[in-house]
Amino acid sequence: MVSYYSIPRGRLYLVRAPPLVLLDDRVELFCPYLGGLCEDLVKAAVAGRYHLLAKELLKKYYIDMGEFGIRELAKAFPQAVPLLLRKLDARFTGPSADEWLAVKEGRYPAVAERWEAPADPGCRLEIACAISHAFLLSDPERGVRLLSKCPVVAKLYRELGNLYGEIADPKYGYGLIFYPAAFFRQVLAGLPPPERLAACISTAGLTRGRRLYPLALFQYWALTEREPYIDYLLAG
Repeated sequence: MVSYYSIPRGRLYLVRAPPLVLLDDRVELFCPYLGGLCEDLVKAAVAGRYHLLAKELLKKYYIDMGEFGIRELAKAFPQAVPLLLRKLDARFTGPSADEWLAVKEGRYPAVAERWEAPADPGCRLEIACAISHAFLLSDPERGVRLLSKCPVVAKLYRELGNLYGEIADPKYGYGLIFYPAAFFRQVLAGLPPPERLAACISTAGLTRGRRLYPLALFQYWALTEREPYIDYLLAG
C-alpha cells in the first residue's frame, strides 16, 4: 500500500503530450512522453484509495478493467486527475506544460480540440452543446456546472439517472462519475452519428449558429473511448 507520505511531491515533469491522452484507451502508449507522471498519478490514486473504490464499483457492475494502473484510473475516474495533480504538487515543463497546469488549477477548457469536417449548410439541428468530453478533466464540482452547457446531454443524463449516489464519500467530490465513457455511451446513443454532428449547425441556445463539433467529439469518444486527433496521428 502506498501511503500519503510516500507520494512524490513537487516533481518537475517534462510533458510532451497533452492531457487529452488520459481520455484515450491507449494512454499507456503516451506515458513515455509524460516524464513519469503516469506512474506518480497512480501512486497518488492508490494513496487516496481510488483503487479500492474502483474495485468496489467494477465488481458491482460486472466490469473487468484488469490491474489498477494509469489506464484504469483514467477510465474509472478522469475527474480525479486535477486533485491528484495537486496532491503531487506537480510542476511541468515542455510543450504541453501550460495545458497540464490548467488541469491542475481547474481551468482546463471544456473543448480542447476541433473536428475538422466539411460543413453541411443544409444540416441544422435544434441541439445546443458547448462542451466536449474534455470537461471530464475538471474537478467534479466544476464538471457539474460545465455539463449544464450541454442541455441535450444534461437532459438525457437526468432522465437516465446518474451514478452520483454510488460515490457517497464526500472526499471524492460531489459529482464524481464512475467510468464516464460507459455511462455517456448510453446517453449519447440516440443522437446522429458523430461525423454528421460535426458537419451540422446548432439552431438552439448558446450554440445557435455554431457547428456541433464539440458534441461530435463527445459522442465519438463515448462510443470508441478514443481521441479523434490521436487516431489521426497514429494513422499517419
